[in-house]
Amino acid sequence: MKTATETWGRLSAVRAGKGRVTIAFAEDSEQLQEIIHWSKVHQAILLPLGGGTNLVGSDGELPLVCLRLAENIGHGFDRDGEIVKVRCGEMLSSLLYRCAGAGLGGLSSLFGIPGTLGGALAGNAGANGHSIFEYVVAVEGIRLNDGTPWKWREADGGWSYRHSPVPADVLLTHAEVRFSQCDSQAEHLLLREIATRRRKSASPFPSLGSTFKNPDQGDPAGRLLESAGCKGLSCGVFVVSEHHANWIVNPSKEIGSASDYRQLVEKMRHRVEEHSGIRLVEEVRFVDDMV
Repeated sequence: MKTATETWGRLSAVRAGKGRVTIAFAEDSEQLQEIIHWSKVHQAILLPLGGGTNLVGSDGELPLVCLRLAENIGHGFDRDGEIVKVRCGEMLSSLLYRCAGAGLGGLSSLFGIPGTLGGALAGNAGANGHSIFEYVVAVEGIRLNDGTPWKWREADGGWSYRHSPVPADVLLTHAEVRFSQCDSQAEHLLLREIATRRRKSASPFPSLGSTFKNPDQGDPAGRLLESAGCKGLSCGVFVVSEHHANWIVNPSKEIGSASDYRQLVEKMRHRVEEHSGIRLVEEVRFVDDMV
């Protein structure tokens, strides 16, 4: 079993977490089953690790092992008309760009969302008024507690805003995604234009993107946070962005403590609750809450 030890802050896109963790690498299905068996014997929790784009690490030592799945496990591109079965380990934006080359589009609203397809599915990621579940026909995965297969089909439902029916102990391996026919050249041009716009509006500093989910009604989280005076709040190396009040950034790019990040999140939540009476729910995931 191939493993490595790393600091959480190097696995988190915002560089949060000073503790260390073991990473197990699965390069094929046989190795994946070996890792699952090992975790049962050693009573270790397996945590699927994608791009770390929504993850706050830990400052301590936890009884878990991060699982990193090679992109080449299973078939990578099985097409049936406008439905394509793809690996969940692939970065979402690279998948959309690759499919555009095959004359498949229709998901440009999701282009630029960071992280893997699997991570986007697990959190029902979205942008520009659309969520990824709108395009999903089927999802496959493996239960990490016993190595048995898990499947979801369109008729099963279970999706809502920033919520998916994927159980916490499931590692997603494949998904069937519904595209639409497009002109490859025009779709590539559209994706490049979107990428350029996102680069201009994105923070130049490490960040996890949106910190809080938007409330069901009323103003979005960013507007509530700005009205409550959250821009510029800081704790340790982490700062609420002056560009967007729902972003926590790390201008120093140094590894900061997960406790500082959490403390800043609570400051922001408290200010909004005092100012508007609304209690925001975070969108980011804390490793310490998964154990």
